[in-house]
Amino acid sequence: MKINQQPVELLTNNLKSSFYHYLKDALKRCQSFSFSVAFISDSGLQLIIDDLIDAGKRGVKGKLITTNYEFGTTPRALEMIGDQNYIEAKLYDALTSIRKFHTKAYIFDMGNHFEIVVGSSNMTQYALKNNHEWNLKYVAKNDDKTKENIIDNFDELFNDPKSLQLTPKVIKEYKTLYESKRMVDEGKKAMLDFFF
Repeated sequence: MKINQQPVELLTNNLKSSFYHYLKDALKRCQSFSFSVAFISDSGLQLIIDDLIDAGKRGVKGKLITTNYEFGTTPRALEMIGDQNYIEAKLYDALTSIRKFHTKAYIFDMGNHFEIVVGSSNMTQYALKNNHEWNLKYVAKNDDKTKENIIDNFDELFNDPKSLQLTPKVIKEYKTLYESKRMVDEGKKAMLDFFF
């Protein structure tokens, strides 16, 4: 089938549009999706949660992987993702791995083609709407070799032994570590403010 789109397009946040607008539109059109995003905040996820829910009601299935790396993902975001039974979600344990996790990729199966976005946008409110972000959208036919390579890499990461199924137990353990880290950071800041 003919694809009536540019094969590669730069998606940015500006006064006319944002990556957020693209995500909303892509979720309305896709048959399935796979996201590999290092940092997800509840405020960022909240922007597209209704679109994710609507997609799930249409029978769209999704895969999502994020990480505990640098505690950039909020526990509330993990809880929100865990509530969506049409999303198979995992948390890559970068805390116990020599390899860290810093990917930002959004893969949409549109039926007769794929739209793949790889770039700088995490799933945070500012990254989706305001920050200077550069994301390349690649439109690929179903038999495209670059698309296959990207999906193979996604699957390899998703199926890595360090990629933990996002269960209530995993979320609870992460939340405990996340809150401990915040307390330590706040203590350090208070000491610096006191002495300087």
